[in-house]
Amino acid sequence: MTVSSSDVALPGWVRLACPIDRSELRSDGIATCAQGHSFARQNGILQLFPPEASRPRGDYVRWIADYYRIRFTRRQARRTEDITARFFEYAAPDTPVLDVGCGRADKARYFPAGTYVGIDPIDPIGAGMIVEVPAPMVNGTGVALPFANDQFASVVLFGVLDHVADRATLYGEIARVLRPDGALCLFNQVVGERGGTLTGIGGWILERLRTRDIVGLVRVARFTLANPLARAFAEPLSAERIVSELAKLFPTIEHTVVDGHTLMLRASR
Repeated sequence: MTVSSSDVALPGWVRLACPIDRSELRSDGIATCAQGHSFARQNGILQLFPPEASRPRGDYVRWIADYYRIRFTRRQARRTEDITARFFEYAAPDTPVLDVGCGRADKARYFPAGTYVGIDPIDPIGAGMIVEVPAPMVNGTGVALPFANDQFASVVLFGVLDHVADRATLYGEIARVLRPDGALCLFNQVVGERGGTLTGIGGWILERLRTRDIVGLVRVARFTLANPLARAFAEPLSAERIVSELAKLFPTIEHTVVDGHTLMLRASR
């Protein structure tokens, strides 16, 4: 069941930290730390950006919001749900969990109530992506996570990496907020084995052709390939590159590539 944004409170176990100095952040309407830094709410969602963090450009926000307005075919929706469920079974995130780049926070349905928190730079209500938030979330950036150290059993990154410029800082922040025995659970489109140099979306298009989901193919491909922002913001990554980057902080990495272009990964220390 969804609830209005003003009624969504963070679970009591969550320990917020000021994104500026990482001191304890207390939230009672406006979130304030001992150093006097304060953070307001927008549409009922805490805005926990450090001053130097640039918020997403308006055209980027519109691009993301437009993607959520695409009408998926039943076959496409079913396949998306199937591969998402397969990821959560493969990576098996433990709770409590932090979903970085949570979008509309709809992945909360995979976890028991009260064990999920999301963070995203885009306000999904203000962007018109959703009218009610289904689970606790804050607005902020992955390179300055507004959470205290060592508190999450899992961090989920679902389709996020190719939208992040400073991945090294993101990985460091994830390692900081994870418990010592915690795990990073990652799902991302990668440069496909099938199709050679095709990016993740190219491999995705080939998969739609193979399964003859032509209507779904036309709807998503027309949106993605006709939109210059897809090229401006999405960086194609290979599975090998992602694994090598993560290995600097996470010595234990298990991963698989599904359909030649979808990376599923679990990394721990």
